[in-house]
Order: sequence, then C-alpha cells, then structure tokens
Amino acid sequence: MSVKTSQSQRTDDIEFVDSSHRKDGRGLWGWKTSATERRRKPWRSFMLRIPMLIVVSLLQLGVTCSLAVLSNLSKRHSGFVKVDKQYAINVGLNSHEAQGSLDLAFLWTTVPTLLMTLVALFWASIVTAYACEAPMMSLKAGAPMHQTVLLDYRRYPACYVYIRAWKNGHILLGCCLLSAFIASVFLGPLAAHMFQVITPSVERYIDVSQRGVYNESRLMPSIDYSPVIGLVSAVRVYHGNWPHYTDGIRAVPRHALPELEAEIPNTSEVSINTTAYSASLSCQLVQDYSMSSNSEGDGLATVTLNANDRGCEISLKAGVGPGTPILLRTGINNQCTGTTGYSRIVFLAGSYSASAAYLLDSMSVLSCMPNYTTTMGTALFPPDFSSLTFHPQPESEADARPAGWKQFEDALIALSNVGNNNSPDITSQFGSLMLEMIRDENTSNVLDPGRLMHAASTAFSSAYAVFTGIHLFDADQAERRVPGRIRLFQVKLASVPWSVYTTIIILALMFVLSVWMNIVVNAKTPRLAEEPRGMLSAASVLHKSNLAELLEDEEWRSAYDGRLYEWLQNKYILGQERCKWTLDGTIEVYNLVQRPRTPPSNSLL
Repeated sequence: MSVKTSQSQRTDDIEFVDSSHRKDGRGLWGWKTSATERRRKPWRSFMLRIPMLIVVSLLQLGVTCSLAVLSNLSKRHSGFVKVDKQYAINVGLNSHEAQGSLDLAFLWTTVPTLLMTLVALFWASIVTAYACEAPMMSLKAGAPMHQTVLLDYRRYPACYVYIRAWKNGHILLGCCLLSAFIASVFLGPLAAHMFQVITPSVERYIDVSQRGVYNESRLMPSIDYSPVIGLVSAVRVYHGNWPHYTDGIRAVPRHALPELEAEIPNTSEVSINTTAYSASLSCQLVQDYSMSSNSEGDGLATVTLNANDRGCEISLKAGVGPGTPILLRTGINNQCTGTTGYSRIVFLAGSYSASAAYLLDSMSVLSCMPNYTTTMGTALFPPDFSSLTFHPQPESEADARPAGWKQFEDALIALSNVGNNNSPDITSQFGSLMLEMIRDENTSNVLDPGRLMHAASTAFSSAYAVFTGIHLFDADQAERRVPGRIRLFQVKLASVPWSVYTTIIILALMFVLSVWMNIVVNAKTPRLAEEPRGMLSAASVLHKSNLAELLEDEEWRSAYDGRLYEWLQNKYILGQERCKWTLDGTIEVYNLVQRPRTPPSNSLL
C-alpha cells in the first residue's frame, strides 16, 4: 500500500475544542482553532468533563477530611458519638402489624460499606472512560498502532491492566487504573471495620452521701460478739461476701450515691477518699516458758503456762484430756505497760497424748500483740456499694487504739462455744474460727505454728473490721456530703485507626489523581463528533482512512484465517509507524514499512 507523507495532511498542532470559543478564535483552553473546527461540536464522555471531575474530587476530599476529623475526635474523646439507643418501628400490612427495633449498628456497618462501594464504582467508571479515550488522545501526537487503533484496555484484567498502560507510556492512566483496582478490592472490606463500638470510662467529681461517723464511745459491754465471729466465719471459711463497709481487713463508713442523678445508671465505679479503721496482731512463737501440770486422774490434767513476751508477763491455764484431741486454748493479758504494747493474746496449741509431757504432743505457745490503726486511702465501690476495695496510703497510717480496747479484746478472745468463759477445757469461738480457717486450706497439720499465727492475725483483723462497721459508726447523726468520684462508662462509636488511615491513604491517592486527570484530560480537546455506538461508529472513524486499505487486503482473511493483528506483525515492521488525526476527522497511518520478503529456500534458479 502507499504511505502518505504530504505535509498538508500532518496535524501536529491541531486540536478541536468544545462549543465554547473566544472571539480571538481560541478555544476554552486557549488552543488556536480554525473555522472548520469551530463548526464542529466535539464529544467527550460525561464522566470526563470538568464538572463531573470536580464533583468527584470534592467527594473524595470530603470523605477523606471527614474520616480524618472523626479519627481525631475518636482519639481525643475516646469515641465521637453515643450509640446506646434503639428505635422501635411499627410496620402495618393488610391490618397485620409487626413491631421490631431498628438497631443503629447499620449506620456504621452497612452505610459506610455501601458508601465506599459507590465511591469505588464511581471512580472505576471515570477511569474506564479515561481508558477508552486514551488511544484517541495518543492520535493527536502520533503514536504506533498498538497505542492507538489497536489498543483497547478493556481486554486486560483489572489486576494488571495498569502495567500495560505504563508500558504504553500512559503514566497517569496506569496510576488511575491501579487506584481503581485497589479501591474496588479494599475500600468495601475496610469500611466494614472502619468503626466499632467501645465503652470508654471517664471520671467525674460528685458529692457522695456518708451515712455514719466513727464514734468509739459506742463500744459498750452489752455488745454480743457471736454475730461478729459468725460473719467472719461465713466469709473466711464458707467463702461468702463481705459487707459493703469492709474488705475483711479495714472498715470504712457507709456511703451511698445521691438519688436522681442522670449519670448514675452508667456508673461503673465510685471512689471516695476516706479513713479506714483496722487492727492487727503481731505474733511470735514463745520458746522460753514454764509449765506445770496437775493430774486429775482418768487421763485428765490441768496445765499452767507462764512466760514473758517482749517485756509483758503472760499466763494461761488449760484443761487437757482425751476428750480434746486438738487443744487450742486462748488467753489474754491486758495489763501490760504502754512501753511493752499494752496487751497480749496467748495461744496454747497441741494434740492430746497420754504418754507426752503435760499430755500434749506437738505443743506450741504463741503470743500476739494487738495494734489498732487508722489509714487514709481511696475506697472503691461498685454503684450499688455491695463490696469494697481499699487502696491505703501507707504514709498516713496512725495509731488509733479505741478507748474500750480492753473490753473488746476480753469479750472477743474469751467468748466460749458453750457460754462458759471460765471453762478451762473448752476452745473459744475465736480459737474454733482459727482451726476452721486452717482446715479450709486443705491442710492436715492444723497445729503448725506458722499457720496458727497467720490464722490468728487474719481472724482478729476481720473481726475488728466487722465489729467496727456494725457498732462503731454512729448512724444516728445527720448524713454528710463528702467529695467523691464516679467512673462513668458510655457506649460510644469510635474509629478503628488502621482501617481509617488505610482508607484515607486510598482516597487521598484517588483525589490527587482526579485533580491531575482534570488538568491533563481537559487540556486536550476531543476529536469525536458524537458518542461512539458500537462497531459502526468505529468504522466511521476509519472511513476514507488509509487504514481501510489494510482491511481491504484479502491476505489476512485467506492466509491468516481472519487474524488481522498476526498478519500485520508478519507483513509490516510495527512500532515505527505513526497514526494521527487528519483535518477531516479521519485517521491516517504514516511510516508503515513492509518487511522484506525472504525468497523460499527451495525456489528454482
């Protein structure tokens, strides 16, 4: 075929514009046009026009900024909106009414996913329109056939079509195709986990009602200590719950939240700075003591113990016999001087043995010094004040021995199981409590001195805390308001950082590409006069083109069985030719060179 090279047909500097023209003969973008060109009204896909690309850019920018703002608010305020409500809906159809609840969860699950899917589809349609126009844009500057008339990006899968675009020199289009693929694959799944419901907590200061003031004068002789021992046993042995005024070691005044507070239903914890009252035992094993025994026949004896513990004289008398296989006798001396600790609680422990000295085997003598303290600290309660956790301030601990401490120790330690406090052969209720606590630990050696000292100290601390909470807080006085803090929890919607940040990066990339596309694409005037409609429109572009001469060659039909591209590759040297628009809107190919024919090797000379 003949190759046309006349300069009259070269159109390197010609572009068509839309219907808007300036009086100086220049188009909207300042390109110089001819009168023939101005009579034509070129067509461009609606998706590539300036208004549409501006709308898309603003949409991408708006969604990106919104996500950035929501992420910042969520980070600063532990969520950005409350979502603790549901709305009832009624639907009536043919006199049948159905009622259900509209869960707001669809606002942060279905809606974001739908929105991001639409954004991805919208962007994909724009990129597809750009890909369809890319070969026509290449015709302006002149490009090989594989970048113009033989190029259709729709025939390549989306997972690597952008690589083909980059190889063809369409850098912007390749980036757009890559972003469209990423958006279609990732935006939907990311949006499904972009927001989540959390329950953050915040502290708020509030006045708390204190019901009761510590009053040590309420320690009176008429108090019954059996309920105190019983309550300690219920918790320490049978694993019940402590009353709301004690944690088993310390006692604090009773408190309650004020009524009609809107925040109270969402309260998870109440903290109050208060004073706690406690007691403890400082016990040690007595090694130096003297004992005497008075036999009463039939394997019975009365033993007398005398010793000195840290400067205070102690003594104890106990009956020993086969009816008491485990002996734990308690005694007290509250006549010690202040310099030696005021009082001692004494324990004589052992197991009956007829052949042992004093009829006691595994015998041990324990002496414990009581201490009474007050401690400032923070009391933590649940909203219903059903339990207590106390965090002390060790530096604030101070001695607080009540005025009636002798009466308390005498009545608690000497309380008998049978109501006879003077019986020498009966273990007291306090001693029985100690043995039950040790047995609850699944140990067989209940007479181990270390276990006995630990059980004595724990039981004494718990008994004093329960006793103080029941009897030493005067509830008859008027309630007082004391400062406290409540920790509120709220059901709030928060952003998931990794999902939001990834989405922002993808949307920001799409925004930059859309702005870049708006500048590049609309700087080039389209050549088509109308929207292409199938194969007939494609044929109209080739009408009167020298490309039509290629199609009229019957060789590609007969010898190549209709494989046009294979025939072109074998007959011509592709890549050096250039396809361009002509003045009349057709396409011409230049510099199309045929391959030299190689004569058959078996030809006759």
